[in-house]
Formats: sequence, C-alpha cells, structure tokens
Amino acid sequence: MKPAAAAVAVVVVVVVVVVIVVVIVVVVVVEVVVVVVVKVVVLVLVVVVVVCMYVLVVKVVVLVLVVVVVVEIVVTAAAKAAVEVISTKLSRLVK
Repeated sequence: MKPAAAAVAVVVVVVVVVVIVVVIVVVVVVEVVVVVVVKVVVLVLVVVVVVCMYVLVVKVVVLVLVVVVVVEIVVTAAAKAAVEVISTKLSRLVK
C-alpha cells in the first residue's frame, strides 16, 4: 500500500469515527431534550388537572352550600306557615 493511500484510509476512518461520535452525541442530546420536554409537559398537565379538580371541587362545594341554604329557607318558610296554620286553628278551637 502506498503511503498516500494509507494516509487517505486513515483520514477516512477518522472522519467516519468522528461522524459516528457526533451522531451519537446528537441522538443523546435530542433524547435528553425530549425527555425533559415530556416531563415538563406532563408536569403542566398534572398542574392543569389539579387546578381543574380544585375548581370543580370548589364549584361542587358552593353548589352544595347553595342547595343547603335554599333547603333551609324552604324548610323555615314551611315551618313558619305550619306554625301559623296550627296557631290559627288552635285559636279558633279556644274561642
């Protein structure tokens, strides 16, 4: 083998090795970036879900409180009406 051909072969091997190393580094960096991006997206989705659940829980609690207050008002009004009817009937019986 001539020295020039040997030098060209060495250069080709070095270039191929460098290209392989660069490709491996790029793949690893891209993989790390993708993993980080996926983790950030998952974290954001978890935060969104937790916030939505919190908002839903708050809405449900407020709805339950409103229902309780309405039921209390209706029951109180019904009790007052019943007391009024009973007292009217009792006063008629007493007379």
